[in-house]
Amino acid sequence: MNTIRRDTLEYSQAMLRELRDMNNRPGNEFLTYILEMAYVEASDALREIRKAELSYKRARDRLSAAARMSA
Repeated sequence: MNTIRRDTLEYSQAMLRELRDMNNRPGNEFLTYILEMAYVEASDALREIRKAELSYKRARDRLSAAARMSA
């Protein structure tokens, strides 16, 4: 899996959350909304990466178990 992409998204997600929270003030509604949407996009991308990593790990574990059983 691409750990650089995951690490970058995790960092971006954390920074976007902080920026969103800092700007959540009267007069900054649109900026807060844009930051929230970027945060949601980063979260969705991370969810997909984690789902793929989990599927890969489960498949690898099943293959390892099958190989041990046939040995």
